[in-house]
Amino acid sequence: MKWLYQINERNLNSYLKISDIRLRQFFKWRLTIGFLFICSWISGYWIISRQMEFYKPVFLYGIIGAFLLGYKLPYFYIRFKVKQKTEQVSADFPLWLSSLEVLILSNNIPNTLKKSLITCPGSIKKDLKILVDKIEKDPMDQQNYTEFLSQYKLSDINELMLDLYQFNYLDKSLMISEFAVLHKRLNAINTSNRQHSQEQNLFFIGAINSVPLFLLSIYILLIANMLSNSLMGG
Repeated sequence: MKWLYQINERNLNSYLKISDIRLRQFFKWRLTIGFLFICSWISGYWIISRQMEFYKPVFLYGIIGAFLLGYKLPYFYIRFKVKQKTEQVSADFPLWLSSLEVLILSNNIPNTLKKSLITCPGSIKKDLKILVDKIEKDPMDQQNYTEFLSQYKLSDINELMLDLYQFNYLDKSLMISEFAVLHKRLNAINTSNRQHSQEQNLFFIGAINSVPLFLLSIYILLIANMLSNSLMGG
């Protein structure tokens, strides 16, 4: 998901849409955080400068650094929200698509999608409503299917939606056999998602376990430094 690390002013609106954050709210965060960082730096500089002499360039560079940090910090939050939403969609989509098999037996594809709105996962429900509205206007337009959840740039979803579009041209008996093939791909996606989730959990657990060792190392260094100073003083 390298595209998650390419947020800039040009594509900001699309990422805000995914993360359900308004543009006005984003700029409010940016101004508030930037102001707090600058005030914190000025306060810290004033307190320290009373104890020792600081040059003006240090103050100016600190102001610029605090502003840039406050300016960029909201991007990290949006990146986290987009990543979180993308992973949720990636996990929910295979489950939703699997649930269509029962509906397809007694409905065509447009009606199947419309009826699946009731049990559709919340992460894709809004996009599914848009898809249903488009299909009602033009049921045979392939672009309606390929644009579904396209903002997340998940290639598996795009390919599976193309397969679902092809179901419009199949009879019921062929649909059942094709869905069996589709289930294999969905199971592979679910397995991949579980492995990715397990890897993330293991990394998080490893990071948590390393914190006590890090704190212990700092404690030992402090004790060693105190002993060294006391011996030198003695």
